[in-house]
Amino acid sequence: MAGYSDVFTAIEGYLSTNFVACPIAYDNVPNDLSNGSASFVKVTIAYDESTAAEVSSASVKRTWGSLVCEFYSKENTGSKANLTNLDAMAALLDYTVISDVAFRSTRVLEPYLADGWFTTTALFRFYFNRA
Repeated sequence: MAGYSDVFTAIEGYLSTNFVACPIAYDNVPNDLSNGSASFVKVTIAYDESTAAEVSSASVKRTWGSLVCEFYSKENTGSKANLTNLDAMAALLDYTVISDVAFRSTRVLEPYLADGWFTTTALFRFYFNRA
């Protein structure tokens, strides 16, 4: 894997092809999904630390990150749709390798209600090796 943009491209391509549970809103693409009433998921990639076992031109740089998925469903429909969509996302990502991006753990945060939307956030932790 070459770099950060390659990770985004690999994950975006995989989800666009395989995740059909609800529409996806990417942080780099304008959308108006929050103006509607259908459930959707907002996807963002957040990078954490990058480490190397040794310092040399041949060292492998392992970079960790999280695919942050915020699942939204309208207040009048309840929050169960978020869990159904989270299950679909987890089925695709748990312990999966996508173009050298290795997903290793999942953390689900406390759901909350804001602006008429139930929101459930899940962090799918991954790593990749940079050249």
